[in-house]
Amino acid sequence: MRPTLTALPFLLVPALALAQSNMCALPVAAAADAAPPLASTAPARPAEDPNGGFPVIPPAEIAASPALSRLASNGARLLELGPCGTSRIVVAINAGAIGGFTIDPSGRYLTPGGCFDGAETDGAKRNITINQARRIPGAVPTVDLRQQQAQPTAAAPRTDATPADLAAVEQATFGIIGDPAAPRLWMFIDPLCIHSIRAWEEFKPAIAAGKLHLALIPVPVLDPANAGHSTPSAARLVQARSIIDIAWRDEIEAERTRRTVPAPTNEANASMVGNMQVAARVDLAATPLMLWRAPDGTPMRFTGDGQAAAILASMGVK
Repeated sequence: MRPTLTALPFLLVPALALAQSNMCALPVAAAADAAPPLASTAPARPAEDPNGGFPVIPPAEIAASPALSRLASNGARLLELGPCGTSRIVVAINAGAIGGFTIDPSGRYLTPGGCFDGAETDGAKRNITINQARRIPGAVPTVDLRQQQAQPTAAAPRTDATPADLAAVEQATFGIIGDPAAPRLWMFIDPLCIHSIRAWEEFKPAIAAGKLHLALIPVPVLDPANAGHSTPSAARLVQARSIIDIAWRDEIEAERTRRTVPAPTNEANASMVGNMQVAARVDLAATPLMLWRAPDGTPMRFTGDGQAAAILASMGVK
């Protein structure tokens, strides 16, 4: 087993991870991954232990780390899940929302995702962080794609876009649909998020008319809600990015019918790690997240579905 750092935004929440009725959301700031299995290093879970047997990080240690201080600034309780390569896996619990994070060795940076085993062929076992977090009561629910419904989250998505956001997405691994001469819209998607799917459908007429160039950036958000299916699904879209629209339809159908599909390549998994790092740089809080430039060059962003007409108008698309 070779754990690797993966992206997205990894998320743990009670019930389902949806911010509002039009997005699949992360409950807390950033999240993270990467490391060997933790079962041998973490204490056994006592009965009724709300921390799942994991130690609470003490205030002095939090104060010494900018990343931990950021996580704890809103009153979150921080649990130490164990090592993640040279980093550490931390879970933050606040007001019923639970988020998984990787903290780098310097203690300064957070990375979204989970500890991902690229050699594991069983999708439900790939995310080591999620499997460990199952010991925390209520951390990892089981929710069917067809039963996604709105739940509150700990933080609202950021609405202000910056030039740095648009520079960051250029570094992602993405698939493109539509006329390259048309205005480009960047969209972060979880392939199994119903709101990502709806947003894609909403933009299809503009794409078919040659008015929109859509760049899709796959990231896994709903792993805890679908038994770890989002991570391999997003990696397969990265792998098939030259035909991403066809591949996405196939992923949706495979999830609906519970059809077995091949595991993504190591290269695809590695590329998705990069996408998760980009997601962290743009403060992704939910999918779909869209970024674009107005005709005057102003950076813009929106999280959620249902606003295709307004977004196209702001892009100067008629």
